[in-house]
Amino acid sequence: MRHPVTRRGTGSSSYALSRGVSESNRIKAIGSPKPIPRPGSVVSATNVEEELRLAYVRLRGEARRVQRAAEEERRRIARELHDEFGQALTGLKFDLAWLSTKLMQSPTPTNCGDLLSKVQAMSGSIDGLMGFVRATASSLRSAMLDDLGLIPALESLATTFQHRTGARCEIDAAPELLSIMLPSEVSAALFRIAQELLTNVMRHAAASQVRMRLYQDGVTVTLEVIDNGKGITIKRMSRPHSFGLRGMQERASLLGGHFHIEGESGVGTRAYASLPVTEYVAP
Repeated sequence: MRHPVTRRGTGSSSYALSRGVSESNRIKAIGSPKPIPRPGSVVSATNVEEELRLAYVRLRGEARRVQRAAEEERRRIARELHDEFGQALTGLKFDLAWLSTKLMQSPTPTNCGDLLSKVQAMSGSIDGLMGFVRATASSLRSAMLDDLGLIPALESLATTFQHRTGARCEIDAAPELLSIMLPSEVSAALFRIAQELLTNVMRHAAASQVRMRLYQDGVTVTLEVIDNGKGITIKRMSRPHSFGLRGMQERASLLGGHFHIEGESGVGTRAYASLPVTEYVAP
């Protein structure tokens, strides 16, 4: 008859001594538990700091992917606006031109004058709508930015700003940057920042002159925008709903750069964004 096996716990000191092993040796053989770091200790602080650093790196990577997806969506919407809406409006304008010709050739000119006036008014509305579609598509994603690069896109932006406001807008680009193909992320970020800064000048500065500078400074490319308007105040910069300023800061930060803006009342405002592009700048 087999007797049930009785398992003895090895934690008993008498069991260890009966096998000729001292208590101290038994603990050493099993292995002493690692001390649990106390809050505020050097080990704990180092681990927490490393975890925070890795979390920040992951968060910034995700934010950059979201930004790339947003720019791609802007490009898609701009293309749809230009192609689909633009073609539809162009077709409608040709139809109105055909109708106008038929009305003028009509053998019964009764009320033709009123109809022709209506057709001309509709044609004018279509022209205005086509201009709006083009402007909207351009604001979503500049075709020049994709096709010709950052500097031509900034020149086009400056020209549009000057036509809309009457304020003189100059752009000064360093010659060495003409031969550099910047990555799309950097070009898009600098273009969006320039766009937002000129919008702020248009809305708040009442400036008569704006100057944009694009230059290489060591391993960074910097966009600088200076105006001679009212000058931004500390109060305005610190407003919680200053989404434009916060957006520009975040755009620069996501790419490892920085954004800064300063103003003096009655003198003007100076803003600049610097982005690192070590692997792209000319030696």
